[in-house]
Amino acid sequence: MTIENNSNQFVATETQESSQDGDILKSNGLTISETVTTPQKSWKKPRPVWVVSGNWQGFEGLLYDLGGKKYRGSWSFFSNPTDELIEALKSTQRLSFAEIQEAKIDRKIERIEKLEGYAANAEKRSNLAYEAASRIGSFIPMGQPILVGHHSEKRHRRDISRIDNQMRKSVEESKKVDYFESKISTLKYEVGRNQKSRSYLGNRLAEAQSHLAKIQRAKDRYEEFHRLETYNLRLQSATEAVEYWSKSLKDLEAELLNQGGKVASPETIKPGYLIKYGNWYPVVRVNKKTVTISHWLDVPKFTFKLPYTKIQSFKAPEEKGAE
Repeated sequence: MTIENNSNQFVATETQESSQDGDILKSNGLTISETVTTPQKSWKKPRPVWVVSGNWQGFEGLLYDLGGKKYRGSWSFFSNPTDELIEALKSTQRLSFAEIQEAKIDRKIERIEKLEGYAANAEKRSNLAYEAASRIGSFIPMGQPILVGHHSEKRHRRDISRIDNQMRKSVEESKKVDYFESKISTLKYEVGRNQKSRSYLGNRLAEAQSHLAKIQRAKDRYEEFHRLETYNLRLQSATEAVEYWSKSLKDLEAELLNQGGKVASPETIKPGYLIKYGNWYPVVRVNKKTVTISHWLDVPKFTFKLPYTKIQSFKAPEEKGAE
């Protein structure tokens, strides 16, 4: 009888813990499902895989540390991450949208530093290989042919082969330098545009506002399937995104004004002004979020609506030489 009571108590405790674990995942908007891989190659066998999906934004670092790989909007694991993930969620706070963006920039800066080290090492190897080839070649007189049958023939052929190998290494390492420098340039551009490109920030803000509106319209659907917790998490994340990009854009505009620059807006542009968007176009209408320009595609009657953040410069009609 005692054994039976202990057994029942154990089952109840296990069920309660399982329920609590499920509540932790649910409260964070996460779900874990088990599936199998579908290899494209016939000789590969399917493998079990666990997929963490849902509102995982803000937990990227945690999921990565647990061994997950981001794939098609979810995170994949080749071993069941449930216990480790639930334990980690008990002491880990979700990153805000601003913290996520800062973490992305930090990772790119770290990547830049690594690539700069790779480029420096590759350049060093390239120079050493070139110097080795030059040193070997310095012992061969300019224009000296291979003397067939002479005691120097084998050494001469060996030296030519060594020169060729070292020059190939030098060229290969030089190509690596070009590759790393191209990656570095791209990453530096991506880091810088977050603070320096009004067009980029305007695009991100428009996307965030559109995403927020989409979530707000879907509230009834979330209520229908009793998923208000998930809705609230996604609403919070989308709201944070709008606030982040809006603040970033306002900060950049304030910086431009402090530096004596001009910021295109409904207050600073009037009909008849000229705006620059690659070429100069006359403004025919000033709207709340856009300006309507004419002469689009060099056709006077063709008009086009352009967001203020995409305007590169503007001037009044009398400012003929202004840029």
